[in-house]
Amino acid sequence: DGGYLFEDLPVLGAGESYKVCVTDPAGLVPTLEGTTTRDKDSSTNCATSMGLTKDGEADLTLDFGFVTPKVSVGDYVWEDVDNNGIQNDGEPGIPGVQLTIVGPDGKLVKDVDGNPVPQVKTDTKGKYLFDALPALKDGESYKVCVAQPAGMLPTKANATSRDKDSSTTCEVTQGLMESGDSDLTLDFGFYKKPMPKKPGMPKTGV
Repeated sequence: DGGYLFEDLPVLGAGESYKVCVTDPAGLVPTLEGTTTRDKDSSTNCATSMGLTKDGEADLTLDFGFVTPKVSVGDYVWEDVDNNGIQNDGEPGIPGVQLTIVGPDGKLVKDVDGNPVPQVKTDTKGKYLFDALPALKDGESYKVCVAQPAGMLPTKANATSRDKDSSTTCEVTQGLMESGDSDLTLDFGFYKKPMPKKPGMPKTGV
């Protein structure tokens, strides 16, 4: 059940303390430290005792919490009105666009709880997010692919900085090796297909 106990320790003198240190379990990282009262919060790596200057005293507040490191990926699909490959002010997001994410092995991803990560659709502002994804190892990446909206074509790719440009049908992440990391630069721009030109009127002879 995760409990531990050091028993029969010598009583401490005034100003003295014991220090307890923990080794991170494989695949886990320390949770946030000191977020509530001492008996319910978590310490990281090491914690020191309080009291223990009288026979029979106990300090059962040296607790350590761990979580599976998780990251997130997003975040935008927009209408590139001027087809320049850059997210300009006033250009709207495209709602209801479907996106899929795959892992370093090219297979569908499972989240930190072991559940398959489903496809997502952009919200009313064109935003999307895949969250609770396992952190990656050095050299690994996730790949996000977008379904082309009806009546639209992909805009120019890589026209400016990564956080303001467009990718084509798929794009890979960067970083994401530490818990809490996010890569919100996987954006996709589309423009409306030009209307076909109407054929000219046939010439008439004299």
